[in-house]
Amino acid sequence: MIAAVPAYIALSVICFSARVIVFAASYGAVEHDSGWALGVAQNLALRGIYASYTNPIRDDSPGPHPSIHERFSVQDAQGFSYFPGGVAMGSGYVVPEAVVIKLFGPGFWQYRLWPLLAFVLLLTAVFWLVWRIGGLPALIALQMWLWAVPQFTTQFAYEAFSEHIALLFLLLAFVALSYGGESRGAARAISGFRLGLAYLTKSISVLSGAGVLPLIAWQLYMGRRDLRRGLARWALFGGSILAPIAAYELYRFVSLTSTFGIESWYAINEDIRLHALSAGSGLSLAPLLQPDVGFILNKLDIWRDLGASQSVVLWVGLLLSPLVFVRRAARSNLPILGIMWCGAMLTFAWFVLLSANGWARHAWPSLFLAMMLLCIAGGLLLRACLDSRNLSIACALGLVLFGLYGVRYESLELRPVLDQETIESWLAVRNLRGPGLGLPSHTLLSFADQVELISFFGNGVAPEDRVYYLDQFLNAEASTLVDRVFYTADRYKVLGQRNAAGGESYLIFGPYQRGPAAITSDTYMADRLREYCGEIVFRNPSYLLCRLKTGPS
Repeated sequence: MIAAVPAYIALSVICFSARVIVFAASYGAVEHDSGWALGVAQNLALRGIYASYTNPIRDDSPGPHPSIHERFSVQDAQGFSYFPGGVAMGSGYVVPEAVVIKLFGPGFWQYRLWPLLAFVLLLTAVFWLVWRIGGLPALIALQMWLWAVPQFTTQFAYEAFSEHIALLFLLLAFVALSYGGESRGAARAISGFRLGLAYLTKSISVLSGAGVLPLIAWQLYMGRRDLRRGLARWALFGGSILAPIAAYELYRFVSLTSTFGIESWYAINEDIRLHALSAGSGLSLAPLLQPDVGFILNKLDIWRDLGASQSVVLWVGLLLSPLVFVRRAARSNLPILGIMWCGAMLTFAWFVLLSANGWARHAWPSLFLAMMLLCIAGGLLLRACLDSRNLSIACALGLVLFGLYGVRYESLELRPVLDQETIESWLAVRNLRGPGLGLPSHTLLSFADQVELISFFGNGVAPEDRVYYLDQFLNAEASTLVDRVFYTADRYKVLGQRNAAGGESYLIFGPYQRGPAAITSDTYMADRLREYCGEIVFRNPSYLLCRLKTGPS
């Protein structure tokens, strides 16, 4: 029985991955936020620069400048924007993705390869860990849950959002720290390095990673008679966390200062700081000092995004799960259970009390950890019931009823093949807690429209032509896909509505400005076309390009 479990896990991972791959083949467009980070990886691979295609600067000269976002950016002579603070996906995603593009070139499947590989590794680690601690019933329960809510994982699995990549690094760090065996020093170093990679992938993962702090405090307390030695051991752990972060920061410093001067480094630091304060990152204490009770309750109801109709049932189960772990889990599994529980609760506390937006994606890693913990606790309880013969049937039935009580069946999708009907059902439940708050975390754009756009740029836009975007609609996914810098339309005005290189000047409108995913007013497109555009040169349901009106000679 036990010998067959690895094969079962491998087969399960193949089934989950195949479901995603089949979906991505037909519907796997690149979303805006994903495309922005993907562009950095592509430029690192093709040009050796850590820079995006999205240029928010009005001025045409190289170096640091104020941006249209009321922050700062640094551009080179070709318009590439270096180390953009608005890109939340860090080098833990960018560098491996750049390696893939360097080896195989640009392309949709190349763009998906690193996220898909990380998804496969994450599922393998999760399934193994849940089975190891909670047994086969816990594993099957988690797999059934994940399968029934593909909106939770599908888009993350092939896009550049990187929450799942950060969680992979976190889990591998937790495993090394908890099961290091005799090689405690090496295990701490490996664990710390992986935590550093998690932070470099998504900085918000520092919250889940902080779940190790109670374990560190406990071990220092238990070894308080030789506190100096204990501190030295954990200093190695801390140094290992800082090593990859320091390496990246050194690279960033040298890259900026050697090319643009020290002012560029200060400018990007300020850009990162201002973005962290303004983008819903929860660095302000204002939501805690002036709490919005209704909004807090809305965020507590996040389990509705994962098929639950009674979120309180899952919160109670999660809060009580440590009692089950202490009484029923093997002693060797307590450290990792404690780390996972503390990490999940720290992130949930930040999400519920401090996050300004309430987006489910901000709680994605903690939701995944919580799902694991709930299924492990259920598996341990079931094992205890089965060990007590007189109560086994009653307890098993009770667990089943407990699990089914809060299910929101209309949010579930059990079919193996996900299609347009699936997407429509996701759209119906994505806004349950509010516009754009649920899952999938981002709008699913049209893959066919993006393929058509790439073809047009390959045949109809010359190297000397310039492409501009309007307002805050950066169309970052489009600039990456066509391998062109897109500039703010404000720059076109500053340049006197002329292209100094002698080429055409185009204005691009994207899926958030027009089409089914638009978030603009009914008159937005008509007004902007009348104000800015001459001839329309390309149009499909998601994208439109027009020649910009020129200024006086």
